[in-house]
Amino acid sequence: MSVVGDNSLLEEPHAEPSVQETPQPVPAEAAAPTSTPDKVQPEKAAEVETKDDVEQFSGLPIANRTVPAEKWAEEVRRPNRRYVSFSHIPLYFGSDRSKLRVKENIIIGVLYYNSAKDTQRLATGEQYLRWRLTDLSQQSRQIVLQLRWGAYLHWRQGKPAAIARRGAIFAILNPVLVEMAESYPGGPKEAVMRVEKGLQVEKLGDCPALGSCKKQGCKNPCDLRERQSHCRMHKNIAYAEKSVPRINGGGGVDGRTTALLKNQQKKSSQKVARALKAARLEFNPEAEAKELEDKAQNEKLTKMELTKSICERLLDNDVDANENYVRCIRNDTNLEDCSSSRVPKLGRGLSSSSTLEVTVGPNKRRIEDCDELEVF
Repeated sequence: MSVVGDNSLLEEPHAEPSVQETPQPVPAEAAAPTSTPDKVQPEKAAEVETKDDVEQFSGLPIANRTVPAEKWAEEVRRPNRRYVSFSHIPLYFGSDRSKLRVKENIIIGVLYYNSAKDTQRLATGEQYLRWRLTDLSQQSRQIVLQLRWGAYLHWRQGKPAAIARRGAIFAILNPVLVEMAESYPGGPKEAVMRVEKGLQVEKLGDCPALGSCKKQGCKNPCDLRERQSHCRMHKNIAYAEKSVPRINGGGGVDGRTTALLKNQQKKSSQKVARALKAARLEFNPEAEAKELEDKAQNEKLTKMELTKSICERLLDNDVDANENYVRCIRNDTNLEDCSSSRVPKLGRGLSSSSTLEVTVGPNKRRIEDCDELEVF
């Protein structure tokens, strides 16, 4: 799938198994019968080598290599090329990294999402493929790769589309950094990159260590080497939902234990506050006497304000009671009918900052004014 040129990863095509099918001279002893153990042992050795095979630049476990390890090492170690890990993408890519572009950058990752079945479109209407790759590191770094123009036409169908499946290890040559965006709200930033030629992407093999998150509907990657069962996002969500600490060996905690923990935390904070206060008083001995004096003065002012408000209320009630009694005798009515309150019935449930408008009829108000004049 790759051709000779600066825009290709390999100098010679390697999709065909012609490199491995070179004829070799058959020795005369090969015609002699061999025992069964002699045939089985090389096969077992090959299986062991496949299981322990690791891509030397990214450290990813690799199986079913499409490019021999020696040939791939020669390609990456060419003077005009260098391998860039996911963590160093912001260092070697971007508009302000022109001095670092003297070499061709190569990125290696494991494909875990391909939008081939769900065509993506830009705001201009252009169709493109959206891949998501991971490096299966402890930080679980991920990148988004946009395949546009020639890369989209090359990888959208046919044999290239068939090999671009989940778990495939790909090498990307000279991708363009589009932006650094959050993979999910509050999550780490991941690089969004772009390629426009099909030969900028090369499959190296398959990664047997790629797993899937066990959360229903989630296809984010997990590292089977670390026996991970959930992706990084769902781990963070699970930790955030834990409002109280867990007890070692006991799993969760009940309500009583939670109350005890909160009470202990409150006592600890009070103890720290007392210690700080004692240290402050020890540093300034006169502060304690001043603090006691200010406290006594504040208590005295509070009592005076309370006494004043009670006296004002009693005086107001006496005035209202006298007026109500005089009105009751003059009109020959019951005292209960003439009683009034300074607070309207509809406004007794209101606060001090609330307002209530009361409209008194003009005729009734005029009669009351006349009655008051007659009394005097």
